[in-house]
Amino acid sequence: MTHVRILFLASLLVLSASLPAIEAGAIKKACDKASNWLIEHYSVKDKAFLQDGKPVDLQTTAIIVTALCTHPRDYKETSGPFISEPVKALVAQGEKAGRAERDWIGLALKSTQNEKYADYYTQWITSPPTSGDFTANVAVTADRPVLLKQFRNARVLAVSADNKPLCAQLAENVIALQQKNGSFGEDLQVNALAIGILNCCYKALK
Repeated sequence: MTHVRILFLASLLVLSASLPAIEAGAIKKACDKASNWLIEHYSVKDKAFLQDGKPVDLQTTAIIVTALCTHPRDYKETSGPFISEPVKALVAQGEKAGRAERDWIGLALKSTQNEKYADYYTQWITSPPTSGDFTANVAVTADRPVLLKQFRNARVLAVSADNKPLCAQLAENVIALQQKNGSFGEDLQVNALAIGILNCCYKALK
């Protein structure tokens, strides 16, 4: 009887270890809080997202658009000027942007799922910012280089169902950084990257 009980408890431990540590609903809730905070930083007057009273740079704009357009709420240009106006700016300024910026702009335009931008994003995505070496290291801190790396990582992880436990752990690590106001600090790019990571994890776990 003791052997049976031990085996039963061991099987429960194995099962619990293989299950995701967080559910998709909790990730969506975190995404909602973060996106609400981010959207509050859009200025209708300036037709841009503002940080310290100034419009954010082109790459940050592209990362924000990507984050919102891949959000569980499925934001699109019709959702409001906080999407449509930044998209217009990306299209208008994309030709003058550097290669790295164009990669992000291409990804942002592709994320809108608007086919009228197909010529732009197929031309501009020369080295997608989502490419890179896969890593099982899902540690995060609230700074750009780390979150840029983990954004790439999250997109790779989300492709395979076998990676659900890692996606869950990555999401938990990101959510642990979230402040009471829903943000991940004052840097808008950091917030957009955190949302982008959570979006990938949500899609992998839902």
